[in-house]
Amino acid sequence: MSKMENAIRKRDRWWQTKNLACLVFVVVFTWIFSLQVGAQTRRPVVLDDLLGLKQGAYPEQLSPSGSMLAYSLDDDLWIVETRLGSVPRKLGKGRLPVWAPDGNRFAYYSSESGSFQLWVFELATDHARQVTNLTGGINPSIRLSGLNSLWGPMRHGWSPDGTKLIFTSQVPIEQAQKSEDPSSPNSLVSKGDDGTPLVLTLDTPPEWTIGGIFVKAFEGINPQYNFWQRDKPGSAKGQVSPPPSSQLFIVDVNSGRLTQLTKDTFGYFDPDWSPDGQKVVCASNEGRYIASHGDATNIYVIDLGTGARTAVTRGPSAKWIPSWSPNGKWIAYSDALEWGARRVFFIPGAGGVPTSLTFRLDRSVLQFLWSPDSRSIIVQYVDGVSHSIARIGVQGQMVERIEPGATSRGVLSISRRGILAWEQSDGSSAEVIRILPPNERLSRILVDLNPQTKDWNLGEQAIVRWRNHADEDLEGVLIKPPGYRPGHKYPLIVDCYPGLPNDFKGKPMWGNQAFASRGYMIFFPASRAPHVWINRVTTKAFMDRAKGPKGWDVMVDDVMSGVDELIRRGLVDPDRMALYGFSNGGGIVDQIVTKTNRFKCAVSVAAAVSADWSLPFFLKTMHTDIIHIAGVSPWKDPEAYVQLSAIYRLQNVKTPMLLADGDKDGFYLLGSIEMYNGLRYLGRDVLLLRYPDEGHGFVGPALEDFWRRENAFIDSHLNPSQLSN
Repeated sequence: MSKMENAIRKRDRWWQTKNLACLVFVVVFTWIFSLQVGAQTRRPVVLDDLLGLKQGAYPEQLSPSGSMLAYSLDDDLWIVETRLGSVPRKLGKGRLPVWAPDGNRFAYYSSESGSFQLWVFELATDHARQVTNLTGGINPSIRLSGLNSLWGPMRHGWSPDGTKLIFTSQVPIEQAQKSEDPSSPNSLVSKGDDGTPLVLTLDTPPEWTIGGIFVKAFEGINPQYNFWQRDKPGSAKGQVSPPPSSQLFIVDVNSGRLTQLTKDTFGYFDPDWSPDGQKVVCASNEGRYIASHGDATNIYVIDLGTGARTAVTRGPSAKWIPSWSPNGKWIAYSDALEWGARRVFFIPGAGGVPTSLTFRLDRSVLQFLWSPDSRSIIVQYVDGVSHSIARIGVQGQMVERIEPGATSRGVLSISRRGILAWEQSDGSSAEVIRILPPNERLSRILVDLNPQTKDWNLGEQAIVRWRNHADEDLEGVLIKPPGYRPGHKYPLIVDCYPGLPNDFKGKPMWGNQAFASRGYMIFFPASRAPHVWINRVTTKAFMDRAKGPKGWDVMVDDVMSGVDELIRRGLVDPDRMALYGFSNGGGIVDQIVTKTNRFKCAVSVAAAVSADWSLPFFLKTMHTDIIHIAGVSPWKDPEAYVQLSAIYRLQNVKTPMLLADGDKDGFYLLGSIEMYNGLRYLGRDVLLLRYPDEGHGFVGPALEDFWRRENAFIDSHLNPSQLSN
């Protein structure tokens, strides 16, 4: 090769390298420019945007083959093919779709006929028909305080041959105690206008104690509070209605013939048909009043041929959502010995010793599903600020995490072919349905329920991790304001609701992207506290450290060490910080302001148990939750209740407070009033907003009014338009 040829080749390589560098520069510049232009063209998030978000397709269900997915959204029924590029189709009004075994039909609830009934949609004819006709409609509610299962008492299911449906509905039952002479001092009936009292004995239902007293505060919270039927048309004057009983019904989908399967006072819910069609497994409260989240329920198997009922579990824990394995060999169920700590057990189908499936996981399980081969169970569980998914083997209980990542994953569904579907929400997407075929590691989006968020100028959302003063690892979620500028310190709003997941922050009653659009950092520390230690977001040992009065110090350390970490990183202006809390978060706000004066203002909305722990204990008859959470009764340690209650430390409060609640918010409203009265007596800066006809959280005009007031209150104290270096 000549010298000239070498020179030419070197020149060509130089030009190729230069052209490649230029090309890379152009691509990168174009990408950065497009991001800047995109951010500039996107608009800030406002309240109307949050109100327009679709909050969860609850629940979706895959067809047996996995080729279709049905879901309900805002009481509308939708269906979509699972192949790439499919477009969802709305079918009409309905919710809770369940596919028939043949995959050609699904059943669902609807009120299209004027009452709540079961319907069946036929894919071949594209037609829906009503299959039940209960007078007054199906009433699946059951008095199971705290057993907030995925399906709950609305669970319904197909027989294996696809000819019948089983479901739950309440029916009236005879009072256990016979009617007595109205003049008897033990009579349960009041004449109302003649001075005869409502006599409360050791046997009367607990709800009767305050029935009719706090009419506004307790109206609508729980139907049980409306047992005092003085003015109900058609009822005897002053007659107290007995509680109904939850029973199982079977309907033939072709003939409409209805059979009541259970007819006693036990109460049954969560039915599931055995694969051979000969039995039904269900949960039962065994006729007991369920006052607390940890009160006992048990699992029963009912033989459809003989009607024989067999208890396959015993013991004091709450058990629900029983589910047959596809091979009929096992029954799995959720179990909660303590309020909030949900585990999964399985037993032989004929009964036997329960085996814990999730003991290695040591997390609270929100939902579980059998795999098609019956060899494993797929669980959705809480893991700090993430809601994760794992597969656990029945033999050996080995845990395999599915598509790890710090995000919030919701309702699960699985097909006979092993295709998995779930809802997912994170900092950039508000509710998408994803599917994961078997033997694949990465899921894909099937449906985006809120594509409009792509037009919003969202604040960057990330996980923050730190260590508190007890040298414990904690984590939380942080939203930076849109257009965040490194090196600048921003005003901070701390949302105190404990254990909020890393989902899309679009709910107006919590910290959200609209707050961030106003120039605020929004911080969600996953703290512990005495009123929420039962809500297992990590390990039992970690959460138990917040039990009792000293748990408030644990809470303060968890929250403030996280705030200090943000200050250390140079993200937050320590002189412009606010507290915000709704429900459990409001309970934490009420406590923090008695422990520190570092915040410029605080908003407490519908605060849960915090202000006065004695109030719900002595007003909620036979309600054991408070003793369980506090760990002791007021008689054994009255000082513990004083230390747990914020009202006894209000003299320490210097932080301006905005309190808000609905007039129908029961005990929480009474706690808000106690906070207001105490602070007002002490001459502190406090304002209480009471919204008529609102309950635990606000909607409509009340929410719009509160939104304006809370933003004006926070802005006046933090001035978000001013950045400091």
